[in-house]
Amino acid sequence: MDILLSRVFSGMTFGSVYVLIALCLVIVFRSSSTINFAQGEFALFTTYVTWWLTQKGLNVWVAVVPAIVVGFIMGALAERWLIRPVRKRDEAAVLIVALALFTGLNGLDGWIWG
Repeated sequence: MDILLSRVFSGMTFGSVYVLIALCLVIVFRSSSTINFAQGEFALFTTYVTWWLTQKGLNVWVAVVPAIVVGFIMGALAERWLIRPVRKRDEAAVLIVALALFTGLNGLDGWIWG
């Protein structure tokens, strides 16, 4: 019975994370009419930042705050410097930039955290 409850709790935890990421995708798509594939990488990057800070000795709840700030700054800079200049072009250009951002963040994750 303990294993079942543990699995149910774990499944609900992971499911809620997936729902939040999907909700973010929908909100961005509804407000900008573009799909941002890099959102998952932003979530992964902030998760790595949180993990790294907990490895340095911070409490998880304390480590979440700077990770959110890092994610916000990265997202704002990416939108301002990469997405906004190509937004006036066709939707394919924005999609290509989002995929390039996805690939770049994926490489940055691997470079920093192996």
